[in-house]
Parts: sequence; C-alpha cells; structure tokens
Amino acid sequence: MVNRLLWNLMLGAPLVAMLAAAVGYLATAQALLARLETSVAIWFLLLVVYHIIRRWMLIQRRRLAFDRGPPSSRGNSRSARPRRR
Repeated sequence: MVNRLLWNLMLGAPLVAMLAAAVGYLATAQALLARLETSVAIWFLLLVVYHIIRRWMLIQRRRLAFDRGPPSSRGNSRSARPRRR
C-alpha cells in the first residue's frame, strides 16, 4: 500500500509540475522538482548505506558462528581451533 502510494507520488510529481508550468508557475515547478530530486538522491544514498551495514552485520554474525565451531566440538578441547582476529 505504502509502496504503491510512493510510486504514484513519484510518477505524479512531474505531471503536476508540467501542469504548474503550463499555468505560469515555471520557476516554482522547477524549484519543487529540484528539491524532489535531492530528496530522492538522499533517500537512495541512505538505502545503500543501510544495506551495506546490514550486509556487514551478516558477515560478522557468520564469522562469529564459524569461530565458535560446530556444536559437537564445544566439549572436546582437542578439536578447539585458535580464534581468528
């Protein structure tokens, strides 16, 4: 629902700007579209940063699980591996 609403707003903004420019509000339409473009660029950058951090956390979780080893080797001191740093 929210996704569809956002897409409709993103696709409708240039149409509203074209209508505003046709009526005589060219400078206002250009300013609003420039701010919309900046907002979309910032949101995209934040989305990329979010997914990079999420991927890094997943890799760290897997590394910790690998360092702990399988559950069967926890009680056996001979099969313990040295910890990586």
